[in-house]
Amino acid sequence: MTKSVLKTTLPSTIRSKRLVMRPLGGQDVAQLVVLANNKKIADVLARLPHPYTEDDANYFINLANSDGEEKIWAITLDNQLIGVCGLTFSDEISTPELGYWLGEPHWGQGIGSEAISALLNAVKETKNDAELFARCLVSNKASAALLAKCGFAHQKTLTEESGLHADKEMHHFLFNHRDERIDHDLH
Repeated sequence: MTKSVLKTTLPSTIRSKRLVMRPLGGQDVAQLVVLANNKKIADVLARLPHPYTEDDANYFINLANSDGEEKIWAITLDNQLIGVCGLTFSDEISTPELGYWLGEPHWGQGIGSEAISALLNAVKETKNDAELFARCLVSNKASAALLAKCGFAHQKTLTEESGLHADKEMHHFLFNHRDERIDHDLH
């Protein structure tokens, strides 16, 4: 199964014990601005501008709902947007890349692992043996621990050559549903 098939077979809504992951919409603009306009988050993400404005939120929502190379879900708790999780299906990378962030008030509550695990289970349910790629700054120890907790295996650490984090070291992780060491119930 190809990456494009995986993208089209993933559900638009993913549910876990506490969370509903659904498409982003216009109703999310104000909360997206409140949560994303945080330098602590922008400093560790590759593409989040700071300050984060309503125009940025509208652009991102339009991107999330386009037929481009990304599949993006709003992470919601009690019908309230609390973060974002998605996959990028770029021709430049052989495996889909996982990206995510949570608003700071929701850190340290197990929400990140619950959202990522729900997405990994959704990928598994497509019967696609897809590998998923993820990366984070070496300085972002919480994200590295989160990826490991969800079954991603550290592959290597490289210095970024370009972009917002040029000359910074990034951990690269891989998740493979076929690897029996990490093929477990993620809920």
